[in-house]
Amino acid sequence: MTHEKRPYKSKSENLFTKKQKSDQIEQSTSEASLVKRKEDNAHPDRSYVYKEAGLGPELSEIEAFNGLCYRMLLGEQAAKVRAVHNDSNVTIGVISKLIPQYLSFHSFYRQNNKTGLTTEEFIKLKFPQILVAAYCEEENDLNAENFGFGRNKDDEIISVKIDHGASTYPVIAEKRDYSAQNQFIITADDIINFPRLKNASPDSFVHIYPPKLLDVDKLVHNPEFISQKYYSFLKRILIDDDNYIGIANATINSDTLRKDLIAHKIERTALLKNTLIAIPEFRHYINQNPFVIEQIIREFEDYNDEIRKPEDRFLKIDTQKVYSRFLDIAQICKDMEPPEILSEETLIDLPDLSRDLAEIEEGINNLEQMIAREEFVDLPDLSRDLDEIEKGINSLEQIKIISPPPATALPNKLKVRSNIIKIPASEREENIFAVNAVLHDDDLMKGQDGNIPAIILEIRNIMKDIDYSDDKKIAAAIIQIKDRINNSKERNHSTNTQEIINVFSQPGHINFRVIRDALSKNESMEKIMAPIKVDMRLD
Repeated sequence: MTHEKRPYKSKSENLFTKKQKSDQIEQSTSEASLVKRKEDNAHPDRSYVYKEAGLGPELSEIEAFNGLCYRMLLGEQAAKVRAVHNDSNVTIGVISKLIPQYLSFHSFYRQNNKTGLTTEEFIKLKFPQILVAAYCEEENDLNAENFGFGRNKDDEIISVKIDHGASTYPVIAEKRDYSAQNQFIITADDIINFPRLKNASPDSFVHIYPPKLLDVDKLVHNPEFISQKYYSFLKRILIDDDNYIGIANATINSDTLRKDLIAHKIERTALLKNTLIAIPEFRHYINQNPFVIEQIIREFEDYNDEIRKPEDRFLKIDTQKVYSRFLDIAQICKDMEPPEILSEETLIDLPDLSRDLAEIEEGINNLEQMIAREEFVDLPDLSRDLDEIEKGINSLEQIKIISPPPATALPNKLKVRSNIIKIPASEREENIFAVNAVLHDDDLMKGQDGNIPAIILEIRNIMKDIDYSDDKKIAAAIIQIKDRINNSKERNHSTNTQEIINVFSQPGHINFRVIRDALSKNESMEKIMAPIKVDMRLD
């Protein structure tokens, strides 16, 4: 017998034995039966839902493909799905772990006197993430039996989605010889008013539910829902194309179908990204939540932890790529925001320094005119006037030296990290060491009274804990130094210590490469830093 090549992530039907008939399972899993492993001493009570491939192997493989896509996006909120093959390696169905204590959204409604969850409860249980995932993955049948309540590994109640057989529906429809592409059109209007859809038209989605089951109008403008909505959309567009290639290679036997699914997912990611970035509300969310990427990466790492076999490594998410994609999106969102316009009060409230400089300039001009007219009658007076002007200039220079710089807005931590991450770790180490060397030269760092200014000691203290390999800690240290300088009232500065303060205070000085370059303009500091080169031993 000639055996076909089976999909990589597929289970043999010989591993399982039937437990119950299909009519004992939730309505959403029709054509299905409960099964368990024939040999599972570690988990004797664990059950699986087996759904037979009634319409051919390719649709079951698409469902297995969808299952991994949902798992990547939703984690424990999505049922694990695998294809099942027979002895000839032909896909004959799919199997998924039975979600503990699963209760469908509609069953809850019936048991609760035909009353659904409150808006607050719906959001708290993260149901919005289920809705966004279903929209992104083109679920054509999000009826109220296909999502609901389950238990996570910590036995906490969570929202879950099951039965992914009608997702990526345009590809399924094409296999059935009809088009469904316009059913899942992506528009800014639908995303802004989500989950009330006007342009996309899946056969079943929550906007057609009766209000007693789910009142979507209460969701559309709810701030917590909007935040969770954009979080989920962001997470979806951060998934790299390579992940869909890996999942397709693991689940799809046909070369043609595999290529179709990959192309479809890549195109949809691009459409989602471009549409989201064009929405001011989404850009505002990104600009106001720069650290949301940390939670997203933690969730992707949880997904990676589920992949334990060495041969499955290609299914893992590259979180460095995710972070890089986020930085790109965040920068685009920041660049598209209108510049801040200074208020009239801010423009009027200028220091007296400008007026003093104008008076000095006027005095110099008057003297130049006297010289041109050869009015040297009273040379002592002329000498006195020049001395007064020189004193004025020296006084202003002294004011510049001893006065703390005006407080500047602290830079965005995300921008600082994106600036740092581009610099090789070895160079980061060298630059941090070089700046530290200057700061720890006690003779150079003496203030006007011969003592080291307190703010310099604070900067030293902050820098001693910097780990050059950790961009987060470097960024935090730079921002902390800028903040301490903003709040410092230090006036015991020499020219050298004031130069340290000025360099760290510059808005564009957000990595130690530019800080070192700026300090190098001081001859004494350059002599200290010049011998320190990349790759030299710093111990």
